Amino acid sequence: MRGVNGLERAEPDETVLARFREKMDDDFNTPEAMALMFELAREINRHKDSDPTRAAARAATLRAIGEVLGLAQQEPEAFLRGGSADDGLSEADIEDWIARRAQARAAKDWAESDRIRDFLREQGVEIEDTAGSTRWRRV
Repeated sequence: MRGVNGLERAEPDETVLARFREKMDDDFNTPEAMALMFELAREINRHKDSDPTRAAARAATLRAIGEVLGLAQQEPEAFLRGGSADDGLSEADIEDWIARRAQARAAKDWAESDRIRDFLREQGVEIEDTAGSTRWRRV
């Protein structure tokens, strides 16, 4: 089963969790706890391709620590797409505009494709074309 960023799901590293608890027990030392979270994020990125098992364990640990602090509980894509109804376009509206843009691109109507991209940017939505798909996030 896939977890965060395509990594396998894994159990948190108890040694790192113990380090976190030690920092929190030291007068709720959140700066050190946050530094530990950034260290874990760097390790995930460094080992994602070379040692996915280690990266998955680090990702599970990061999520467990984040849970204590009320951070990092959403999948990255969901977080980046986040927002509320007050943020402008709904997710369904954005997907509809992206589908219209894909149709324009397929028809080689570059002016319409650019117009839709610009409209979405004005609405605070950044799009990224990848091989075979378009990803988006709110900015």
